[in-house]
Amino acid sequence: MKIGIASGYWSQNIGNAFFQLGGAHMLRRALGDVEIITVPDALGNWTLRNKATGNPKMSFDVTGRVAGLDYLVIQGPSLSWHVDEFWRETLRSLRKRGTRVLLTGVAFYRFDDDEVAAARRFLSDADPVCISTRDSRSYELLCSMGLDNSIIFDGIDSGFWTPFETVPDIDAEPYLCVTFDRYVEPRWRIADPTRDAFVTLPNGEHITWNVNDRLNSIASRGKAVAYVSAAIDRFHKGEPQLAGYSVVRPEHRSNPPMHWKVFNSPNGYMSDEPWSYLALYRSAAATLSDRVHACVAALAFGRPAMLFNSSPRGSLLERVAGPEIRSDLVQLPPGKLDGLRSQQEEFLRGVIVGSETPKV
Repeated sequence: MKIGIASGYWSQNIGNAFFQLGGAHMLRRALGDVEIITVPDALGNWTLRNKATGNPKMSFDVTGRVAGLDYLVIQGPSLSWHVDEFWRETLRSLRKRGTRVLLTGVAFYRFDDDEVAAARRFLSDADPVCISTRDSRSYELLCSMGLDNSIIFDGIDSGFWTPFETVPDIDAEPYLCVTFDRYVEPRWRIADPTRDAFVTLPNGEHITWNVNDRLNSIASRGKAVAYVSAAIDRFHKGEPQLAGYSVVRPEHRSNPPMHWKVFNSPNGYMSDEPWSYLALYRSAAATLSDRVHACVAALAFGRPAMLFNSSPRGSLLERVAGPEIRSDLVQLPPGKLDGLRSQQEEFLRGVIVGSETPKV
């Protein structure tokens, strides 16, 4: 069995690498000795582009021409308004070569009517062998479409398999990962528990924060506009220490390169490879972030995390950690992820192996 995982766009969102790498481990654990290769994701995915126009008209479709592929795996928030435009011709080309589609750890992006309509068109043409979602909200929407429910699984994000990656060890004094690259970083301070809303860090210190609602309102209008709010906030320098911890500030987007933003405060970090980020989240005392996959990585490695983001994409964290992840530091109980991963692997094994037919 040869499986291709649609991959790429790491530099514009390193979280893409987390679920793409994790997806390979998920499939190996579910299916055993299979050949897994990476193939290009849809070419229209780059940041700051109007995705509704589909892939660039003059592009060359490498993925649609990959020979000998039994399955193509598509992951992440791919059930968006552009999904049919991105994948229609590629999947038709692959189908002529005998390739079928697996949707694993997928979700909607905005969860609106336009996306549901686009997903209907896409799924009727793609005819996936199975669909495992990364949040229950996406699962319920798919079930409402009248699909064969035996191929749909209320699953978790593929990024929760990243602990099976080999990553470097970080030898540093205790630190927090404070990852804010869509919205401006809050202003932190030690909390007075008698009057402040607060979270308790692993060392027992209580912290609270102030959010700049005006700048975050600007940032919420789009990825490009988010840099405007960052520019307005550039005179604020974050503290190197907080409540007895050093503060490390990973940036998940290194492309387009905005070095002035990343290194505006102490201990900024960015890269176009994912293993250093995984190492940082694995060793951090806690992660505070507006990035869902920063929190995914922290939780996957057994560390506490809190999400500072009201986006519906945060549903993938609520699926595993509950709604409390948006209001407090959450650390998963021992064994919880093992059980969730095993259930998903068992589902994939049963559906995929059961769909295998002798080649003519």
